[in-house]
Amino acid sequence: MPLKKNKAPLPPIAWDANDHRLIWQLIAEITKPQNLKVLCGKLTKHEVSSLLKHSH
Repeated sequence: MPLKKNKAPLPPIAWDANDHRLIWQLIAEITKPQNLKVLCGKLTKHEVSSLLKHSH
């Protein structure tokens, strides 16, 4: 089944605003156990934080 197209484009996101606050909020959500399992499969918090450190 084809994906629905958005009627209007999303507005730009200022990821760097407020000392990159949105990025840190996103990381906090990703590393919650309930979200971690869905997004990363069977990775643990430690494994994900290790990946984030080395993904420069």
